[in-house]
Amino acid sequence: VDRITGPVPISAGSVPYGTADVAGSPLSVSLAARGYVEEEYFIAGHAATHGRDSRDARVVLQQAQPYVTRILVRRPSDPKHFSGVVHLEPMHPQFGTTTTWAATADYLLRAGHAYVAVAAGADANTRNLSVARGVPVAGPMVAQAFDPRRYAALHWPEDDGIRWDVIQQVVGVLRSGGQRDVRVLGGAKARRVLVSGWSFSGSLWRTWINEGFHERAARAGARIDGYLIGIGAKYASDPQSLTRVDIRWLIDGIHRKDPKEIV
Repeated sequence: VDRITGPVPISAGSVPYGTADVAGSPLSVSLAARGYVEEEYFIAGHAATHGRDSRDARVVLQQAQPYVTRILVRRPSDPKHFSGVVHLEPMHPQFGTTTTWAATADYLLRAGHAYVAVAAGADANTRNLSVARGVPVAGPMVAQAFDPRRYAALHWPEDDGIRWDVIQQVVGVLRSGGQRDVRVLGGAKARRVLVSGWSFSGSLWRTWINEGFHERAARAGARIDGYLIGIGAKYASDPQSLTRVDIRWLIDGIHRKDPKEIV
């Protein structure tokens, strides 16, 4: 990671996309009343684009692609009340939504855990829908449409093969606590990082494990301690088969005998 910026100022006219406290929403959570804060940070760095060669083996297609993404952090306002456990969830490619927070917020707040959502790109389907409909559907586009000024600095290439390096780098930030002048967990460090995913994001973690990114990240000091794959996307024409997330895109076909299809 080259640079961490934040927390990004929050005001009546500029709030994070996906904020927890939305007046009138049945899912709204008053974090301050529970002793929590919500902060948004921009993460800037360089990441390799991963893809596949003609033998379907994972390869690096391009080195050092620049990116700027965002993380949304919810943590105890008093670091002494932080359990040391971070629950990390990738934002879904479609609209940049999250599911784990809605399902587990009360538990996380009672336990003193931190929750972090990371913007980790889009996929071919949401990019194509954005073009076809003339309105943003892909996560990176939606955030900038929601608040062009707040999110003007965000930069994500159209090739989502960088997501694997970006996720690893974000886990590394949580493990270290941030940079000297920007501490994303209020001065604390993550002792354990647990991740979860639903639908596309569930398939993302299955791919992460089966393609060797788990071991790769651990060697780099970005260990993930546990996985909850709530739902894994199914392949539309064959309900008995599970897809994986392609290293670059959501896969168009399926290798039905490929052991990487199953955790």
